Amino acid sequence: MSTAQPPEDRNTLEDSLDALPELSYSMELVQKVQGGEGGAMDELLERYQPRMRRIIAIKMGAKLRRQIDVEDILQEVFLIAFRKIEGLELRSKASILRWMAKIAQNVMHSKVDYFSAQKRSAGKEVSLHGLAPSSDSLEPQISAGVTSPSQRAARSELQELVDRQVERLEPADYREVILLRDYQECEWDEIGSLLERPTVAATQGLYRRAHLKLRKQMRKHLEHPE
Repeated sequence: MSTAQPPEDRNTLEDSLDALPELSYSMELVQKVQGGEGGAMDELLERYQPRMRRIIAIKMGAKLRRQIDVEDILQEVFLIAFRKIEGLELRSKASILRWMAKIAQNVMHSKVDYFSAQKRSAGKEVSLHGLAPSSDSLEPQISAGVTSPSQRAARSELQELVDRQVERLEPADYREVILLRDYQECEWDEIGSLLERPTVAATQGLYRRAHLKLRKQMRKHLEHPE
């Protein structure tokens, strides 16, 4: 998935991520929804729900997750996606997740604004730091090869470990480059544009540094669990 030379922890991250749904069928579903077949939307959202749940949880950060459940954000994102599906343009395999992630970011900022206003009215302030700049629970069917309860539990534990360590990455660009490349599978030129990097090489350099930092965090966590 990457042309850059990745550090060791790449395998752990890849192991925690199920393959994205096959694009041609997703495109067919989008066309059906845009053509008025509302039932196809349920199937489309189900295909991307597990990955979107993880992306949303990471972007929310611990502070916002204490205020509102990941599932509430996920459902609001899906409702907005249904209303705005006509504007979706499929240009790559990352298009659907990227589109939903943008909706999620807007929803989360709205929630932060709301909770900040509530806290200010009580004489307190909620920091935006809790919202990771720009699933805790997992569906049984997200991994075709994971069938037993023990396998699902082990996979859920791995996903939780990886997601929480990605969430804690600083600076914010480290977190974003991994979300864009590994979780959303965006192309290098798109990532570079979004993160304002001048060249693909610069973007890949950022990606390598992010993975080195992630590897250190994961090693520290495993040696000294919190």
